[in-house]
Amino acid sequence: MADAWARGRITKLMATLAQAGSTEALRDLYFMLRPFAVAYVRSRTSRTDLVEDIVQESFLRLREISSRYREGADGFSFFYGVLKNVTREHLRNSRVAPRTWLADTPASGEDPPSGEGQSQEDDGHSAFSAKLASALANLPPKLAQAVQLRVLEGLSSEDAARRAGCSSVALRKRLSRALRRLRSRLSGPRSGAEPEC
Repeated sequence: MADAWARGRITKLMATLAQAGSTEALRDLYFMLRPFAVAYVRSRTSRTDLVEDIVQESFLRLREISSRYREGADGFSFFYGVLKNVTREHLRNSRVAPRTWLADTPASGEDPPSGEGQSQEDDGHSAFSAKLASALANLPPKLAQAVQLRVLEGLSSEDAARRAGCSSVALRKRLSRALRRLRSRLSGPRSGAEPEC
């Protein structure tokens, strides 16, 4: 959900859902956010049979707790929190191992490739991609948001800070901490843990 228009629309729909319990608002949110939700859940588990269950449960939970939404808050962030919690609960209760591969995930949802005919270079790239995906998934939410806004969406420090609801100095510090953690996780065993922020 990179563009400002989509985020604004999601925020308005969340407000409508919270105030009136609008089925239409929930339907519109579903169509706007479902692709993101599916991609998020797929990045957390290799069990393709669970993806749709978790996505559906997330939207049901969103409807149940929509009254907790504060008007003016970022609707996308509210949904992301619901999705993250439902995914974590579902995987914990199902005792599903977290995803160990990400780079080879087929877009259509079929099983991952067997690896036959892949070169050692492809295997190295896949291993690095999986390691990177795991490191990104384990970042605290504020640090992950800084990476998302600055690196993946390419926003300026000022624009990213505005979206994150903090100063540009705070955002740059978060990004620095996030990149430091990613470097340490990708370079090998961690020698010392950094405090959570």
